Amino acid sequence: KIEEMVEQFINRSKQRKFSPKDIEDQINSLDLSPNSRVWMFYIFSNHCYDIYTDILRNIWKKDYNDILIEATKKVHQEKWNIDIKISKKYNIRANLLELRYIMIDEYQDFSQLYFDLVNAMQKYNKNLKIVCVGDDWQLINSFAWSQWCFYDEYWRDEYFPWGKKLSLVKTWRCPQEIVSLSNSLMRWLW
Repeated sequence: KIEEMVEQFINRSKQRKFSPKDIEDQINSLDLSPNSRVWMFYIFSNHCYDIYTDILRNIWKKDYNDILIEATKKVHQEKWNIDIKISKKYNIRANLLELRYIMIDEYQDFSQLYFDLVNAMQKYNKNLKIVCVGDDWQLINSFAWSQWCFYDEYWRDEYFPWGKKLSLVKTWRCPQEIVSLSNSLMRWLW
């Protein structure tokens, strides 16, 4: 459906921190015919993106991507003691220096915005340890804006240069017969 494609376009653009103006510049730099379906989709989707950002701004609302961006900005602004507003009545003050570990489950679903937040926290707390757990066979959420590079290149300099990859080769989730059959299928597919 076109609605789903436009929603993905907007979310992927926001995940990569592209504004509608950035997208417009990208579209103009492409060698596409204005009559092509690709060009029309880009123009239409970017127009929807522009309207969407205006609507959010006018009603003083944020989507999930905006919340991740704002959280990252807040960490950079406040550095250690961060006030978190839970509701109109309650605030929590968190001291980043007291945080010892961050456990990231479903790491295969990680994205640039998540990385920016974790990276900001680690910038102000050098002792913060990060443990990521993921399964490359579950890397199916590119539609939800996860990015393979974070999983595949976890230990590279630009992400987590101190990282180590450990493989868990035994499962307790299902009987051995299912594991053996699945492994055979995967070997056949690859």
